[in-house]
Amino acid sequence: MRYAVLVGLLAVLVAAIANWPTHARSVEQLVQTKRIEPGQSSTEVRAALGEPAQITKTDTYWKSTEDWMYREGDRTFLLTFEAGKLLQITEQLVGAGK
Repeated sequence: MRYAVLVGLLAVLVAAIANWPTHARSVEQLVQTKRIEPGQSSTEVRAALGEPAQITKTDTYWKSTEDWMYREGDRTFLLTFEAGKLLQITEQLVGAGK
């Protein structure tokens, strides 16, 4: 009886790990496949991409924004949020313009 329960729990664990979302996908792939696009909530973006490398908050008289930075090799993706919604996605190459 205990053996059957242990095997059942192990099967559930293996299935959960196999379906666990990976954050190894690149930002570019998620943008191209429309998994990340303007209008999404910050919660949806964080679930797809994981924690950003840096968050910069800007408050002005008219609005508050957050810029989330994700780095991939020599590329940096800047995701700008306003009122908790993704406003725009900007890609920058490190060293561009040198």
